[in-house]
Amino acid sequence: MALPQKTQELMDDLVQGVAGVSPQANAKEFRAMRDAAAKALRQHRYARTNQFNVEKSLSGLVEKFEVLNKERVAQALERRLQELGNNANKWTPDVLALLLHLSDNPTEKANVEDLESSKQQRNDEPPLTWDEVLGDDPLDEQEKDLWQDIDFARSELDEEEVTLHSEGASEDSEHTQLSSVASDDGGVNLDLLLSKSDREGFSKLRTQLRQKNTRSGEETITITELEAVREVLHMLHGLPSRLFTSETLKVDTRYRLSHISQSGFRHILSDFAQIGRTTGRLRDFSQQKQSEPLLQSFSAAVGSIVHSFDTVISDIEGRFVGIRCPTIVSILSLHHEIESHTRHLPILADLISQDILTYERPTSKLLDDLYNIVDSAHAASDASTYEPVTRMFVSCLETYLKQVRRWMEEGQLLLEDQKFLVQDRDKEADISSFWQHRFNLRHDAKGNLEAPSFMQPFAAEILASGKAISFINALEVPHLLWQHGQTSQPALDIDISSLHDVSTFDSLIPFSAALQDALGEFIIRSYTQSSLTLRNHFMHAYHHSTVLHALETVFLSADGSLFNSLADEITSRIDDLQYTRSDTRLLLEEVARTTFGDAECIDARHLSLTLVPPSRKQQAQQKRRSVKSLASVVLSYSYHPALSNIIPTTLLPTLQSLFTFLLQIRFAKSLLSKSPRHLASPSPKIRNPTLALHHRLLATVTVLESHILLTALAPCIETLHSELDNIDATPTIDALIAVHATFTSSIHARGLQSESLRTARDAITGILDLSVALAALVDEATLVDDNVHEDGKGASEKRTRERLGRMRAQHAELLGLLVAELRSKSREDGGEAGWGVLAERLAW
Repeated sequence: MALPQKTQELMDDLVQGVAGVSPQANAKEFRAMRDAAAKALRQHRYARTNQFNVEKSLSGLVEKFEVLNKERVAQALERRLQELGNNANKWTPDVLALLLHLSDNPTEKANVEDLESSKQQRNDEPPLTWDEVLGDDPLDEQEKDLWQDIDFARSELDEEEVTLHSEGASEDSEHTQLSSVASDDGGVNLDLLLSKSDREGFSKLRTQLRQKNTRSGEETITITELEAVREVLHMLHGLPSRLFTSETLKVDTRYRLSHISQSGFRHILSDFAQIGRTTGRLRDFSQQKQSEPLLQSFSAAVGSIVHSFDTVISDIEGRFVGIRCPTIVSILSLHHEIESHTRHLPILADLISQDILTYERPTSKLLDDLYNIVDSAHAASDASTYEPVTRMFVSCLETYLKQVRRWMEEGQLLLEDQKFLVQDRDKEADISSFWQHRFNLRHDAKGNLEAPSFMQPFAAEILASGKAISFINALEVPHLLWQHGQTSQPALDIDISSLHDVSTFDSLIPFSAALQDALGEFIIRSYTQSSLTLRNHFMHAYHHSTVLHALETVFLSADGSLFNSLADEITSRIDDLQYTRSDTRLLLEEVARTTFGDAECIDARHLSLTLVPPSRKQQAQQKRRSVKSLASVVLSYSYHPALSNIIPTTLLPTLQSLFTFLLQIRFAKSLLSKSPRHLASPSPKIRNPTLALHHRLLATVTVLESHILLTALAPCIETLHSELDNIDATPTIDALIAVHATFTSSIHARGLQSESLRTARDAITGILDLSVALAALVDEATLVDDNVHEDGKGASEKRTRERLGRMRAQHAELLGLLVAELRSKSREDGGEAGWGVLAERLAW
């Protein structure tokens, strides 16, 4: 939100008055300082001074005076505060806060004599001065020398210097020196204290001490500030300099400036040396050869930054060459100027010092580091770091995106690129499993995606876009590639060069959001276009919708009349299924093709039927007729292998199990639907229990059939076609796969094929077998009535009643088990609500 005009003018005057920067001299720095001040003003939490903080500061100041043994000042201040509290008004805290801000180290500079109340207690006598003392008792020459300032900078040899005489002094001169101890030089003739044998060694020691004295005098070399500036600039250029060693850039302590302390000068030179070492590392790295394209771009960007820095140094040198007007030479000013141009260099040097060539994921790690630096600089409004590092980041990102564009446009991977986010997992994958098994995202040993963090939100789209183009190449349909190229080429232009513009830096949009927008527009458009091209090819060229209708008609009884016709033909030959003779299989296959051949959605040539022979164990268990023998009938419907990429591999087994289940229900219902001739028997002891059991079984089977067809499968089929008809809701291949996967799981669960319902399915199979057994019992009883005399009918009726009683009890037990199992599973997590509905209908 912009500041008012009056506030803006006051802010400009504040920046000019405090920082000494004007918009005419340096508009960029002036604007940065003004924005920082405006930001601080907006975030100011208090409109007025906090009076409690002022009281706390003054109380702390009183305590400091007492701790520092300035009790008079503490008492005076405390007394004044009490007097001021009696006459305080609403502006008192503000005035006191202003005085606290204007104070300059009061604990050291405060003087009680400056207080008006203490001046009355001052002694009127003037203090004693040194001039008065020396006027009364002047100093002689020796006392003057005693009070002279000592030069502590003299060398250790000068402080311990003694006057040494030559060895060639004669004995007479030695005696002469003994009588004149207090000579003018104040020295001592040490030759008189040494034996003649020690004089030669002492002479060598004296010579060495004098040589050391000479060298120590050369350690301090005073130079001009212009010379210091010139040597520093040479060093920053990477050239030899007298002020620094050639290799480690260690400061040479012999040099100094006359108007700056030695420690201060060394500190400034140490800062310059650190800058020189940083630029040296960057300069050396930019001259190294790199093998990876991304590192080559990074090295070139580093070289560009070093070149820009050298240009700045050259411009500074130009100001001191051919000076025609008065120019101020200041090494402090040079330090400030160089530092403003090198704030981002230590950050880049840290990247290089971390040895980026040894990263396990150098591509993603390097881009992530640059991205974090740019994002942090943008958030902190650090323009000196943001602009150069953003140019470097954009340069490296463009190199990385070349591989991304190659993959998304051509569907090809570089063989030598083992660090790209997409990998070719199975080069031998056929068309039927191309989408699932050929390409996938690359992960490291820890499971992390090998891609920069800002690219990971688009990883799935990048994979799918290139995979679609590669799939089109594998299908050998070049006209699709031409259409894709004509429609998608304009969408592949990405403009990320504007990310380092000043307008973007001044924007309130975070850098991360701006980058996500730039990448998202490029990737999403390409991803949508390539997937849409392949999806349309599936829908039209391979007749995807027609194949789905065919599968529903053949396996799920979408056309009940056709399904019932085939079921009747199969169940009429149920006794021959366990032998799996070839003539039976061929006959049933021909019947299936003839039955479904009239349907518009079915190509009879794609329909086949096989008979799976039962195992010996199954043959031993199926001594009598059972619905389990229908499981040997296996129908299959073939379609283009490419459709197997969007139709799950689990769909056909699920359809086959549902086909067998419906076939078993249809067989049991067809047996129960026939009018049993035994119902005409005059014996009510057989007719009544037979009718009761027949009614219960028929009701159970009818409820099962209606639930499977109408309640379970029909809504799933309707939902599938609704989602496929809404073309905008499924714009991609992965969305189509998800729709088919949802359909498969839905019919598998609602059709009672879930593994958790194995007990319920066994109960249903038992009920269906009871239907088959009842029909067999009716037929057997009818034969007995026709062939047995009146004498044997009594025993036959008794056996029939007993079998009917056992079958009625078995039905009640199986039905109770089925209802209880369905109710229990429907209440569990992941259970279907339809199971509970079926249980209530069966129990009714």
